[in-house]
Amino acid sequence: MSVQIPSLAILVAIVLGNSQVLVPQPAQDRGIESGRFLLHNVLQRTGEEWDQIRRHSESLVLTSEFRNADRGTAIPLAARLQTSPDLTPERFEVRGKTSGSTAVDSSIVVTSTAATVREGSRSEQIPIPAAFFTVRGYAPVAIQMMLLRYWSSHGKPRSLRTLPDGEVTIEKRGRDQIEVNGRQYVLDRYSVKGVIWGRETLWLDASQKLVALITIDAGLNQFEAVRENYDSALPTFVSKAASDSMEELQHVVEELRIPCCQGVNFNEKATIRPTGDRSP
Repeated sequence: MSVQIPSLAILVAIVLGNSQVLVPQPAQDRGIESGRFLLHNVLQRTGEEWDQIRRHSESLVLTSEFRNADRGTAIPLAARLQTSPDLTPERFEVRGKTSGSTAVDSSIVVTSTAATVREGSRSEQIPIPAAFFTVRGYAPVAIQMMLLRYWSSHGKPRSLRTLPDGEVTIEKRGRDQIEVNGRQYVLDRYSVKGVIWGRETLWLDASQKLVALITIDAGLNQFEAVRENYDSALPTFVSKAASDSMEELQHVVEELRIPCCQGVNFNEKATIRPTGDRSP
């Protein structure tokens, strides 16, 4: 990983077209965190993401390089997030693709009272709320790690405004013990809604490092990202995300008292029999 960190910053700089800002300067930039995620689609390996967080003067700077594939089509994405010491976004840039047919080229520059949002060649200035974060879809996944860190350090509000537009709701759903190569790890599990058209489940360790992320969008497309060295536990993360979704659905049914679903256990495994089999 130590060999990849300098090349990552330079590559993200080239993609975003701002190499003077992003190339590390030894006198000012100090690396404080780095990571690599393995990307999957329904448990099939499709790509990787490399991330690093550096301290630049008084700011924190996250650079991410996301390389995925969708049915043979390359999906490259580069992002840079600069925040104040309390993780409030100051500048956010993302460029590349989030799917085989979706290109992204946007930036957000925040001042004390407003944010300048650029989407392609169009830009506008919008007021900023008291609390907010910048996110532009499910990738890169390290941006969502920073989103949860911001949420946790700003009072854990039930909902949080996001720029360029939108709102997310974050809920701590529980704590899981995950076995990886014979060792046990205790991770906090969260659900996030509003980043995508669907639900996401994320796991963070005690130092608030993202360990795994499972997304299921409204079209039932599934994407998984897991930190390297935890990849053997990916089926466990997928299973726990599914169980958590069913538990939440059952809670909603009971709260709304939906007649057709009363008494249904959504976590109970169904037995599927061939047509014509009427055995009990």
